[in-house]
Amino acid sequence: MELRQLRCFVAVAEELHFGRAAKRLNLSQPPLTRTIQQLEAELGVVLLERTKRRVELGAAGRAFLAKSKRILSLSEEAVAETRRISEGLEGTLSVSFVGSAMYVLLPAVLREMHDRHPGVEINLHEMATDQQVSALLDYRTQAAFIRPGIVHPVLRSRLVLRENLAIALPRSHPLADRRSVSLRQIAQDPFILFPRQTHGSLGNRILDLCAQQGFAPRIVQEVLEMQTALGLVAGGLGVAVVPGGVRNLSWPGIVLKTMPKPVPTIDLSLAHHRDETSPILSRFLEIVSETASCADS
Repeated sequence: MELRQLRCFVAVAEELHFGRAAKRLNLSQPPLTRTIQQLEAELGVVLLERTKRRVELGAAGRAFLAKSKRILSLSEEAVAETRRISEGLEGTLSVSFVGSAMYVLLPAVLREMHDRHPGVEINLHEMATDQQVSALLDYRTQAAFIRPGIVHPVLRSRLVLRENLAIALPRSHPLADRRSVSLRQIAQDPFILFPRQTHGSLGNRILDLCAQQGFAPRIVQEVLEMQTALGLVAGGLGVAVVPGGVRNLSWPGIVLKTMPKPVPTIDLSLAHHRDETSPILSRFLEIVSETASCADS
């Protein structure tokens, strides 16, 4: 049984006239008649009761008509969905990110992606940079917002945002009223630090900056989440160096201080596997580029 046969049957069953059905299908009548005869022979059932004057549907024909319409509808839906997926208009994209990307760039990207391509589902996974690299290599994620970037033979990485770093102090800190605070001024304070990783991270960047200022920070706690670091700072357990995008949060008990010029920065990059050919990823990369060009650093 072929879809062509079903289309012919549906046309005749709806028109109840071979001539009108043939015209509707842009066929001559004899081929249409043969197609219906072949279909009935294949099924072993008379679908259309015909006389010289009229065509009628019997019980079997009415039941087969309903099913035929459903089959043709599903076929059309399958074709349309396949085309949308091939064009990147529908499907799923797995995106991983470092937590601080949620404070400045990622929400705008997700909003724009949803507005332009509502048929695309984004699956989000918060991960450290090392975890993201492994996920990219294993094709468990298709796009990754990482810090500061990655050099790998099978991965591609592009800079999407360069953020100024800031110092988070508890409101009770002696330097809380200063306009700006340098790393040297907090060299004796306990530090809340983020994990140091193989592929570089915010934690690595902070340690490098401290070393450039001639000291090694006294680390009292390493944390994975930005919210945890801010909570510990608010509780007076230490100070933290954080991306400037944290200013978009309202966190009681904390003051954020700019650092003297030249203000140190941290990069946010978007990485993906070089062999990833998803059309959805292409649309996502385009939106990220557009959004990043408008983002405040």
